[in-house]
Amino acid sequence: MEAAAIGVPADDGVEDEILLCVVLQTPSALTPSDIDAYLTGELPRFMVPRFIRIEADLPKTATTRIRRVALRESGRAGAWDARARRGHHG
Repeated sequence: MEAAAIGVPADDGVEDEILLCVVLQTPSALTPSDIDAYLTGELPRFMVPRFIRIEADLPKTATTRIRRVALRESGRAGAWDARARRGHHG
């Protein structure tokens, strides 16, 4: 239904990784793995998010803009990690 991509600190603490926060139209219709598989087929590799988190809703301002700062404050907590899934190390 809606999504927001934000940068979160990578394992090295220097670079950022992409975290995609997604609100599904039908709860549990898709898994983070399904979303990753679709995006991997549609986007250049560097644009595919490493982390995907399904959200009930996205935090909004009074003017209905997505509060990316609030999402960033949550960090990677509860997010699906593509590297863990694909067996990458390091």
